[in-house]
Amino acid sequence: MHDDKALVEFARAQLPLVRGASAVAVCGLAAAALGLINFPSVAGRGLGWPVTAVVCVAIMAVVCLIHTVSWQRAVRTWQADPEAPLATLTKVSFVAHVISYVAVLLGMWATMTAMVRATFASASGWLFAVALLALVAAQLLGGVRQLRRGGPAGTLPTHFRRLNALADRRRTE
Repeated sequence: MHDDKALVEFARAQLPLVRGASAVAVCGLAAAALGLINFPSVAGRGLGWPVTAVVCVAIMAVVCLIHTVSWQRAVRTWQADPEAPLATLTKVSFVAHVISYVAVLLGMWATMTAMVRATFASASGWLFAVALLALVAAQLLGGVRQLRRGGPAGTLPTHFRRLNALADRRRTE
């Protein structure tokens, strides 16, 4: 981003997405916790996978909250000084971004296993289904939105911008 106003506007555009992801993740956490509380106590069915599901959804909620705070701080900082470095915040956001992939992959497995073990005849099974959907939605909306000056690296618009820039460079050569 070369234009200072464009940088601030881009950062502002990220805020509704990461805020929404945080809200979805917190709702998913509530669903997973309720699913754990209502998990049927049948002999031979441990609580390992349901607890893992709750932990993974909680991690995703924390990741989304970290990204929300990061983008909010970036907007405030870049409004005052667009060249201001945010190295520490960028590093924390990147680590949270990487952790989000582990959380979503393990969380999907854990919530699906918890759903199967609880069965869909129980409220717990349906609550873990809601937690699964919320976990994936939170990852797509907020987990991938690490703080970067050029925007999140893994999104389609960012890839298209890179391809366009590469094509422009080749045309001018």
